[in-house]
Amino acid sequence: DPFAHWAGDGSDEVFAIASQGDDTLLVGRIAGRADLDPFVVDAASTGQPYFARRGPGGALEQLLLGSGDGEARSVVGPPGGSNQGVAYIIGTVRNSTSWPGTGCSYATSDGDDDGYVARFVGGTCEWIVGIGGINAASAANVTMTSVAALDNGEIVVGGIANGALVVKDGFATPPPPSFTTAGTDGFFVRLSASGDAFGPVGNASISGATWQTVDAITVVKDTAGNQHFIVAGTSIGN
Repeated sequence: DPFAHWAGDGSDEVFAIASQGDDTLLVGRIAGRADLDPFVVDAASTGQPYFARRGPGGALEQLLLGSGDGEARSVVGPPGGSNQGVAYIIGTVRNSTSWPGTGCSYATSDGDDDGYVARFVGGTCEWIVGIGGINAASAANVTMTSVAALDNGEIVVGGIANGALVVKDGFATPPPPSFTTAGTDGFFVRLSASGDAFGPVGNASISGATWQTVDAITVVKDTAGNQHFIVAGTSIGN
């Protein structure tokens, strides 16, 4: 198998890697100028998030840079031939982040870190959904930790929050789901391929515990072909 070596002027990092068919998906951060054949990028010296796709032969076929202070922390490509070229990334942002695509930007409004989910088709971002507080008086500090995809293009994302979070999916009806933590709690949300949130925010709030997290999510099929998602996390204090 080919081995790719990425080098640039600054610190280049890979935060997560995933497979989709014969392709490899990567997300991370690039700082400064980097020559990643056949792409040459001039990222900010402080670093910018990236989303990359390597083809079956190992060649780098796609490299997208995000702007702002957002981070890209994990990536998933939904299974199935009809989903080839579709990918979702999750990350955390303090002020704002944007990716190549019409209206594909998100700005926080509460002064704390928010989470975000972005859907990509080919080299274009189709939408971003924010997960965070409404304003400074109703803030939520959010860290995104995990994402898993179903065959139909739906996804389940998870993370850790402290405060009153809202899934800012852009759909007025029904009202976007929300969840107020009892300290530091884990949460998970199911989203459609169009970015609409399904149902309430699932949570890992456990009575008597002082710290709960959602650390990983995966999707499994039963013998009948039905899909189920499994959430794993940590609880401290109970």
